[in-house]
Amino acid sequence: YLSYVVTPERSKSTLPVINAPSSRSGCGALLAWLAARGQTPNTLLVSGSHQQSVELLRRGQAGIAAIDAQSWQVIDHNGLVVIGKTDAAPAPPYVTPRGGDVSSEILFEALETALSCGADIGISGLMDADVELYRPLQKDLSQFHYVTASSLEEAVG
Repeated sequence: YLSYVVTPERSKSTLPVINAPSSRSGCGALLAWLAARGQTPNTLLVSGSHQQSVELLRRGQAGIAAIDAQSWQVIDHNGLVVIGKTDAAPAPPYVTPRGGDVSSEILFEALETALSCGADIGISGLMDADVELYRPLQKDLSQFHYVTASSLEEAVG
């Protein structure tokens, strides 16, 4: 999957907004996109969701965000402009317990059958995955200062 990098049509803010530090689509993808352009923010505004990130962009409290391409299709994004796309990444894995009653082969076949209409929602297929596939997506986020919309409003007064 990938995310759209978006900004308001008019904004004075340059503050990046993320939905959560743990989010690949709403945080990791944006930070990678910015880093590829030589930009490393010190502060990140945490919204809690892609929808709320869009609202913070609209209100001028943030200047840039990465919104998951699937979410973008269902969120009202009037007043926002797509300025880029993040690199494609593997979607989150479907995880099952070890030693479960259903074999991975049967589960994989069932998921493929269920996703036979996946093209309608942008899913192109399933793939085998392991932890190494996701390791490059793990980032150290300890260097950032995180703020919330309410803490910004309190600081402004």
